[in-house]
Parts: sequence; structure tokens; C-alpha cells
Amino acid sequence: MLDNAREQVVAVERSAAGGTRAVVASEPVELPAPDPSVFEGRHRIANVWVGADDEPTEIDVWARRTFSNGPVLLVGGVGFGEVTDYLGAPANADLVIVGAGAGPDGSPLGAQRVAAVLHGQQR
Repeated sequence: MLDNAREQVVAVERSAAGGTRAVVASEPVELPAPDPSVFEGRHRIANVWVGADDEPTEIDVWARRTFSNGPVLLVGGVGFGEVTDYLGAPANADLVIVGAGAGPDGSPLGAQRVAAVLHGQQR
């Protein structure tokens, strides 16, 4: 299974029995970040996240990697109660809110609905 587009399929092998399997590159492929000039929307992030320990949490918002682009930090180090300036996001990229410093592959805080609302969609 491909891990969020980090592995590059370099070939597809077919067996005599009719099955197929993907052959992936041994190292993850580093893709370029998306061009900020094509970001869409106007989003503001208000951090009201309180962790399981009832402590406020500083957050980062990432656009995750896609098959054509690497991840991009949209806004980092948003403290509790802070609101960001307006920002755009890459089209068709999943947005993820993680604890500050966790990186684009960090465990998301909250549900996918949060990312959908940030993306201007209601799921």
C-alpha cells in the first residue's frame, strides 16, 4: 500500500497467474512543494484546540503531499487563542492540523471534518 504518495511506483509486474503487484522505489521520492501562486481560497485558522490533558496546544497546519507535490507548511506555531492572517491552500490537497513541530506526517488533531471546513467544503 502506498503511504500518502511518498512511494513511487516504478513498475507493475504481472504474474503468469494473472495477478499484479506494484514495484516501488526503495527510497521515498522527494517532490517539490506546490507553487504558492496557485493556492486557492481564503482561510483563517483560529486555534481553540485543548488537548486530552486539558492543556492548550500550539498547532501547525500542513497541506499533505500529493502524487505531484510534496507537503507544505501553511501556518506554523499558532498559539491557543490566536487567529492567523488569511492564507490559501493547494487545490485538492488534504489539510492536516498537527501539534506544533510534528511535521506533515504527525498525528492529526481532531477529525477530518476540521480539514474539510478549512478547505471550504462541508462533508
